[in-house]
Amino acid sequence: MLKEPYIPTEANRQAFIEDVARKCIADMTEEDKQAFRNDPDPSNYHFGYGMYIRNNYLRGKELPIEFTFDADRMSGLILERIIELVK
Repeated sequence: MLKEPYIPTEANRQAFIEDVARKCIADMTEEDKQAFRNDPDPSNYHFGYGMYIRNNYLRGKELPIEFTFDADRMSGLILERIIELVK
């Protein structure tokens, strides 16, 4: 029997995005942060840092909460939050 996927509340999803964004920032150099400040368009990081986020935090990992999501969209939301936090 298939288990119905857990659909998180918006608060859970936001908490996950916040957690990953802060972990990413903690590993950044000041130069990395400045690059995000200089170019705050998250789509410019899709194939670079976005792939890093997907590979290290979204794909093939046991997530802290069970939910289904589009990894590209989720990495984009995380990138947006990173940009907000490093401003």
